Amino acid sequence: MVTGSTANEIGDFIIGKLVDPYENVIRVTDWSILAGLSNDYTVGKISFTEGSTTVSGYGTNFNLSPGDSIIVGNHVLEVALQVTPLHIELADPAPFTASMATFMILPDANNEFIYEYRWSHTNEEFSEFKLLTKDMNPGDLMFIAWDGTRPLWIDVKGTVDRLTLGASLTMISITFTLETTEGEIIACPQYCLGCDDPYSYIGCANIKPCTTDENIFKPYELNKSDNLYRQLVEISTDIFGWPVRYYRTEPDERTRDVTFMEYSLFNVVAQGDVKVSVPDNEMPTQQINYDIFGMGFEDFEIHIADYQFEKTFGPFKRPRVKDYLYFPKLNRMYEVKSVSLADEFNVNHTYWRVMLAKYQDRSAVIKSPEAEAELQDLVVGMEDIFGAEIQDESKKVTKPQQLQGVSHIWEDGVRTSANALVKIVDYDLKNRWTIVSKHHYNLSTVPNDQTAVEYIQPAKQTQEENLAFTFWVQPTFDNLDTTKYTLIQGEQFGVGLTARLSSSKLELMINNQPYTFMHGMIMSTDEWYAIVINLSNDFREIGVYMYYLNEQLNYVRPQDGNNNLELQFREIRPTTQSFIWDVDRGYQLRGGKLKMTNIRIWKKTIEEEQHSNVLNQSLVRDAQYALVIDNAIPSLSYQRYRNAR
Repeated sequence: MVTGSTANEIGDFIIGKLVDPYENVIRVTDWSILAGLSNDYTVGKISFTEGSTTVSGYGTNFNLSPGDSIIVGNHVLEVALQVTPLHIELADPAPFTASMATFMILPDANNEFIYEYRWSHTNEEFSEFKLLTKDMNPGDLMFIAWDGTRPLWIDVKGTVDRLTLGASLTMISITFTLETTEGEIIACPQYCLGCDDPYSYIGCANIKPCTTDENIFKPYELNKSDNLYRQLVEISTDIFGWPVRYYRTEPDERTRDVTFMEYSLFNVVAQGDVKVSVPDNEMPTQQINYDIFGMGFEDFEIHIADYQFEKTFGPFKRPRVKDYLYFPKLNRMYEVKSVSLADEFNVNHTYWRVMLAKYQDRSAVIKSPEAEAELQDLVVGMEDIFGAEIQDESKKVTKPQQLQGVSHIWEDGVRTSANALVKIVDYDLKNRWTIVSKHHYNLSTVPNDQTAVEYIQPAKQTQEENLAFTFWVQPTFDNLDTTKYTLIQGEQFGVGLTARLSSSKLELMINNQPYTFMHGMIMSTDEWYAIVINLSNDFREIGVYMYYLNEQLNYVRPQDGNNNLELQFREIRPTTQSFIWDVDRGYQLRGGKLKMTNIRIWKKTIEEEQHSNVLNQSLVRDAQYALVIDNAIPSLSYQRYRNAR
């Protein structure tokens, strides 16, 4: 079971994510992860004073030897001597003071995590998890050279590999050494804001570049207080900030006037979504003022956090006079009248004070075609601006592929045709109390490799898209049968994709290039198996996962436990080719010795920790990401009545 960043069972895993990405990173040169072990010898509380080597315990049961270490916060303190189970001496004076603090010890050979990593430039789709090592082989973290112009997110997954009875492991902090476009820097340890005492931690909640200083007294260096203040500003902006559409301008250098000290023309160079704060959350009145110049409304002040602005427009960017923004909550367009620095704690600079005035369409501001089109859309209405998001939300809520009640005679919303021989069987596939499916195709009623079902979704894939497939399968062949039976067909004349399953392997044929995965499973004709196939153009890799539904084991799990799926096979394979094809027909199911249900084709890859959630859904929640959702439900268009009356 996992609680926060602590796990107490073998197989539990914790994923550490970056809140903010790294910028300008081209390589990771080193990394370290600090984990802590809690057991029968880490009970009670301890206290010590900065500069002293004496540690006093309260209700403790120390079992330490010289050279062992204890962990307080994310400080590792070496033990010189254990005097009693309530008293130890440190090898070096304590660097800070702690009162009634909890502590842990370093993991050992019988209690340890196995670490994996994945990465992304978008924070939306990630690579598959790979083993985190300090090797320099292709695919290793320290081998990869990244695009320094794009933000970088790195997730770390710690899986409990070994654990003694009654013990637990905690992932405390992660430190990366990064090489950037500006040189090598050291990243501060990342730790959780929800820690009992964040002041006993070094580093920051987000991994950010920092340098080490000499251990001397510096009364004006309030790094922890500054970091806490910045984090509070960022968190409060994320929670209480109002989303706006911001249009950033820059002066045209060719129009510089040294006499009047101004620029004649400005260009709209970028636009993006930013969250802004309103002082005391007091919005301006809705009163409209009328004068000889027309209709107007009062000026008002907003605050724009540095991190919000730079997250959207890049480092070292700042608001300027003549920028303009659209405020959806007020349904008004404003322009920036003035910008000033804020008076903040410890002379930090975390946000800008921006005074807004009514927007005017100035001839001195030259808009890009994209900005001009957006402005026209804003004048028309919100539906035109957020049409794509509204459409996605509509698909997510209405689920037309799954809940369509009325269909034309020639289609049912998902399939264009079905073989008259294909048999749809009523059968409740259950994972404990969850009904995964109520029907399935028995493809053995159709001659092998003849078309059983054809989908509306065309077999088409572009370089900018990713792809994923999920299936529930029950084989009807025995383990001596070496025939490869088709899971999905999207291939014609050597172009496209076909996935096939046999008693010993799963084969993908992609643009006439075979990829064979030897699963090594002994598949039973009485059991159901779930398959996930990820094809990532972003990361040039294929991920194949096969799960087994162990109904007997699931029924003995506690009622509040998860619906367990046992991972039987997992392989991630890099590829040099992109997944691109355009076949002049839809994806198909073919006849063969298989029972299949819950056939899904997705336009995004599925992260490993989401496999169980996706596979156990009968009604797909995030339908906007699905290209095909087929629950093998009988269609009115295909039903046949023997005794029509």
